[in-house]
Amino acid sequence: EIRFTMADGSYALAREGDIWTMVTADSYPVSAAPLAQFLTGLVGLTYQGRQTRDPKKYGIIGLGSPQEGGNGVSLQIYTPAEAELVNLVIGRTPSGLYLRKGGEETSYQVNGNLPPFYNQRPWLDLDIYDLDADMISLLSASRPGQVATILLQTGLSPAFNQEATSFRQTVRPGRIAQSIADLAFIDVQGSDRLTGPARVYFQIITETGLSLDLAVYSEANGDWVTI
Repeated sequence: EIRFTMADGSYALAREGDIWTMVTADSYPVSAAPLAQFLTGLVGLTYQGRQTRDPKKYGIIGLGSPQEGGNGVSLQIYTPAEAELVNLVIGRTPSGLYLRKGGEETSYQVNGNLPPFYNQRPWLDLDIYDLDADMISLLSASRPGQVATILLQTGLSPAFNQEATSFRQTVRPGRIAQSIADLAFIDVQGSDRLTGPARVYFQIITETGLSLDLAVYSEANGDWVTI
């Protein structure tokens, strides 16, 4: 297990068989590329020189204790038996990477490269969505408690339904289809954490027969979708 702790939160990666998952994101799969880059980069770090031993100056080089509200990141790596392998405070500033060992005062500047590690998002494998707006053959929308309205359907006359036609002219279904196709996911959480009802539901069917049901939620911490 790999644990990262910051002053404003923490996250953890765990190995489950042959894959790594994000414990703090309901065991969502971790992308292999940043994980390999981080582990390889961590092993390849080399000491460039000693820095301060004064805790009051740690914040200057990004190593302030996160347990005390500082700007450093506590990194701990454990074996499957929970034996501690690594215990460091790491930090990044415009001048480079810095670290100090947990429980020790001396800090060091190090040579090497690590991928972003200040939050869990860069680790998540969120490239799960590949939809071409031109391939959408059916797009319908509904709000909670309302009957779905067909916004876009290949081969159907624009006058198929007066209400739907008016709605189409108002919402511009082509723009909605493109917006759905352009969705870029930046985070993940369990749907049980959503606090409110969905704002709108979409049903999408592509020319290849792929069917997607997508619900959009507006939460205090941003917009979320379930698929």
